[in-house]
Amino acid sequence: MIKNQIRNVFSSNCLRFAPEVLLLLAATTIRLMVLPSIPFMHDEFSALFRTGYDSWSELIQQGVVPDAHPAGTQLLIAFITNFFGWDSFWIKLPFTLLGIVSVWLVYLTGKQLFNKTAGLFAASMVAVMQYFVFYSQLARPYSTGLFFVLLAAYSGIRIVENVVKHRRLYGVVFVTALVSAAMMHYFAMMMAGFVYLGLFAMAHREQRRSIFFYGIAAVILWLPNISLAISQLTAGGIGDWLAKPESDFIFGFLKYTFHFSWVFSLVVTGIFLAALTYRMPAGRDLKWLMLFVSWFVLSFAIGWIYSVVRTPVLQFSTLYFSFPFLLLGISGFIKPLSETRNLLLTAALLLAGVYSLTVERQHFRLMTQQGYEQIAAGFEEAIATTGNNLSCAAVGGSARMLDFYQQRHGNQGVRLFNKDKEKQNFEFFLDSITTRFLTVGWSDYTTYSWIEAARARFPYIVKKTNWFNSGYYLLSKDSSAASLSCLNERTVLMESDDQGIKRFAGADEYGMLWEADYDSVRKQTDGILVAGIELLPAMPAEGVSLVLEIKTKGQATPYLWRSGTSEGRILNENQKAWLVVAYHLDSGPAIPTGSTLRLYVWNKKKESFVVKKRWLRIIDYDPVLFGFYAPL
Repeated sequence: MIKNQIRNVFSSNCLRFAPEVLLLLAATTIRLMVLPSIPFMHDEFSALFRTGYDSWSELIQQGVVPDAHPAGTQLLIAFITNFFGWDSFWIKLPFTLLGIVSVWLVYLTGKQLFNKTAGLFAASMVAVMQYFVFYSQLARPYSTGLFFVLLAAYSGIRIVENVVKHRRLYGVVFVTALVSAAMMHYFAMMMAGFVYLGLFAMAHREQRRSIFFYGIAAVILWLPNISLAISQLTAGGIGDWLAKPESDFIFGFLKYTFHFSWVFSLVVTGIFLAALTYRMPAGRDLKWLMLFVSWFVLSFAIGWIYSVVRTPVLQFSTLYFSFPFLLLGISGFIKPLSETRNLLLTAALLLAGVYSLTVERQHFRLMTQQGYEQIAAGFEEAIATTGNNLSCAAVGGSARMLDFYQQRHGNQGVRLFNKDKEKQNFEFFLDSITTRFLTVGWSDYTTYSWIEAARARFPYIVKKTNWFNSGYYLLSKDSSAASLSCLNERTVLMESDDQGIKRFAGADEYGMLWEADYDSVRKQTDGILVAGIELLPAMPAEGVSLVLEIKTKGQATPYLWRSGTSEGRILNENQKAWLVVAYHLDSGPAIPTGSTLRLYVWNKKKESFVVKKRWLRIIDYDPVLFGFYAPL
């Protein structure tokens, strides 16, 4: 009898807590399973390079002020590196743990305001969406900012809803969370303001005095940061690389958060409809629901208006701090279900999300195979197989970032080039190479013209690999080691004659015009247009350009105009030289139908030379390059 009672109690409690256990297990496993194998990304390097100062004042002035974010995350990273050095696992771990706790806070908030089922629904999506998983595995201000925003919301809701036994303690937590959120990210600061104002509006009349003083305390505690905030916020946005948002931005964002997946989207929609209350929430539930949705809408609207009117700041990451509240607002329509159905709902959401995350989005592969580390590993392998018959070059936004993993892999003699400043030096380097093989690694969206310049001298591809925002080529001067399986490209134009295809004399300013109906050569898989010429100057030349142009019907001005030049070099007399040009089709709007593709030589200084070779290729789009933000 007693045994049966104990068994029944145990079984009842297991079923009661099974959804929560499953939720936390999934959120933890997904985030921690490959964390030791995830290398640093560009933005993480940027933060790490701004540590190691002798004093906190130096850290603020040299490590925080030049950044676009408040001081909180940078101080945390500096603190971690003081104890653990530059070990990626230990630096990322606190951010990942806060990401896990954020899942729990979403659950608690939904359960507190609506019901347990609603909390499980919202938290399950936060647990498995790549959007939340990705940013919780980065040592950047997103995971920390979201945690403090959610903590401020949850502690404040406990106070406003009169469910707090230790009100003063929750008041301290509420104030601390507001200040901490404001110190992590400026969009997190904005959300902290929305949370405070929303809770003040939802508070009963007798509570508003306390809420008011909590706000005063938070402002006072934050005030030491005001000069830094003014300096950073008046410095401008990130419009040098971030474009103004398109009209369909929000639809792209929602497709991205749901993994561009029909499977995940249909499962979420089906479960939502199955658990729908079929009645409009009323009273206080409706107010909370509308408040949560308004926080997301306001965050998006402010980011949009600021981006259009002043300078672009709106991107997917800036909605990170408000999106959980949209999910919570939607979950407010869900009716409470039995414990068995709660378990089934949670399991179905987690299963669909994990499948979509790991299979459709290939999250683990994308996270563990990233450019800086993978390039170094590729170089190490190439050095071992080719010996001294290899030259190595890495191109990116920062030589220091490129060199970090080169040093860890023990690679020596790798030439590092800044993609924005050193194209000329790269050309000189290519012309000086005497080895049979050349390996080139690129990152930070380096234009393909760098690779095309290398391929002009080393035309045969031995190995080619792309990762997110980066790639690797092993090239050869001869065809014996070439691999056709890695090309994923087609040749549209190829002309070659050792005696010369075209001779340019002093009177020739334009020549070698080639035209084609773009619709006749384009394919849905097109990614990059690349073209080049090989020439032999009869005299020192510096004014020759290869022009790639797209013209549309009825327009005098070209729709697209790109040129490949000598990059400031003087081309030596009777010495072979190459000019290349590339255009990434993803970098602009879709090319209109009925357009004409044109390729020609512009001899603007009317110099004398012979063109011996000309080519135009189209390289397939590789979704892996944009895998964290685009369909795969």
